[in-house]
Amino acid sequence: MNSKFIINTLIGAVSFFVLGFLFYEVLLGDFMSQYMNGSAEPVMWALTVAQLGLGALLTWFIGSGSARDWVLGAKAGFYLGLMYNVAVVFDLLGTQDVFTSTTGALIAIAVECVRFSIAGAIMAAWMGRD
Repeated sequence: MNSKFIINTLIGAVSFFVLGFLFYEVLLGDFMSQYMNGSAEPVMWALTVAQLGLGALLTWFIGSGSARDWVLGAKAGFYLGLMYNVAVVFDLLGTQDVFTSTTGALIAIAVECVRFSIAGAIMAAWMGRD
């Protein structure tokens, strides 16, 4: 692990954090509340660790491919987001009481694909500037 990986991970984590706030609090907060259980305040340290993990995962995914501009980064982010979130969201739907319906799970996957695409575009544009 080198300094570029750490910087790219931090850029990804900030991107995921800001996009998550915009999507889930500002734009879709009331809408998503009808499809999700619970309204507890988020545990910020855990949310921060999760965003760092997503930033590292997307950094590795983009870095192992040839995505060095925002378009290819958005595509890479979309595909990784789709694969990752189909697995995680349906696992949560099957084992936890997070979503009130399959509709909520599908909406969450769609939102996450957009979030991963935008984060991927930001990260690939930054990574390709060298």
